[in-house]
Amino acid sequence: AAGNAVAVKSVATLQDLMAGQVMPAADALWAATGVTSDETGVHDNAPKTDDDWKKLRHSAVTLIEACNLMLSERRKIAPVELPPDPTSNSLGSKDIDRLLDTNWSGFTGFVVALRSVGETLLKAVDARDLDAISDAGGTMDGVCESCHKVFWYPEPKQ
Repeated sequence: AAGNAVAVKSVATLQDLMAGQVMPAADALWAATGVTSDETGVHDNAPKTDDDWKKLRHSAVTLIEACNLMLSERRKIAPVELPPDPTSNSLGSKDIDRLLDTNWSGFTGFVVALRSVGETLLKAVDARDLDAISDAGGTMDGVCESCHKVFWYPEPKQ
């Protein structure tokens, strides 16, 4: 019942959510369909045990819920002001904040798209369908890169 609701007190910035939840979850989902090589040979990263699949499921759920947190309110970019980084063409936190203030609906559109991909990934993980995980991983990469090109390191103006 609404009378029993407890106020939410958010402390995470967008940077916190990206670094602590989105990126680790996305990396785990991307890695699940890849291979690695080292001095002992080439290794398939596909989940092999029930526990591996459970961890991958947690990554998909974390991705979805991180998106819900990003959509819940307009958060600060970072706990401290970040300067632009000319070596990577990334904007500083003040510029990102201005972009978010003027294009919040664009940002939330990207987050909703990422959440939708997360839901597709969750279904693929539950079905233990590596091809579907790989396909959705490619879509996830596109959504992430598209958002970053608008809000983090936009193309230089000509």
